[in-house]
Amino acid sequence: MKKLILGLIITACLVACNSLGDKKTSDEVVTTDFKENSKVTMDLFHAFENKDIKVFASLIADTAKIIGAKYGDSILTKDQHTTNLSSLMKLFNNSKANDIMLFPGMDPVTYKLVPSVRAYVRWTDDAVNGAKIEHKYYAVLEFNKDHKVVLIDEYFDVTGMLNASTAPKK
Repeated sequence: MKKLILGLIITACLVACNSLGDKKTSDEVVTTDFKENSKVTMDLFHAFENKDIKVFASLIADTAKIIGAKYGDSILTKDQHTTNLSSLMKLFNNSKANDIMLFPGMDPVTYKLVPSVRAYVRWTDDAVNGAKIEHKYYAVLEFNKDHKVVLIDEYFDVTGMLNASTAPKK
C-alpha cells in the first residue's frame, strides 16, 4: 500500500511538473505578442511609405478607433482614417520612417508590460510643393488577438506638417 501511495505521489508530481513546463509565462506571452504586434506596426509604416492604403487598411480592425493628432479632431473610424491618409499621401513625393523605436506598453494599474506598441519615429517627407519636412511622431497602438490594430493614439505636429506641405511653392 505504501508503494502504491508513493507511486501515486511521484506520478502526480511528474504530471504537475510536466504541465507547468508546457504553459508559457505571462511575460513570454507578452513578448511573443509584442514581437508580432511590432511587425504589424512596421508593416503600417512601410505601407504608408509605399502609399499602399490597401495594405495599410488590411492591418486595421474594422472596429478600430483612431485618435489623431489634429487639434479638435474627434475619434476617427478606420474608413475616416484611411480616407485622411489617402489625402495626406498625395501631398508627398516621398515619406520615410527613420530612427524607429518600438517598445511594449505598460498597464497603468499594475505597471506590468502589455503587448501594445509605443512607437517613436522621426519621419522625413518630401512634399510635392518642394518642402523638406522632418517631424517627430509618437503613437500608441493596441491590437486584438488576431494582431489587427484596434486603437491608434497619435502625437505629432500635424498642423506644422500640413502648413509646410501645402504652402505655395517657393
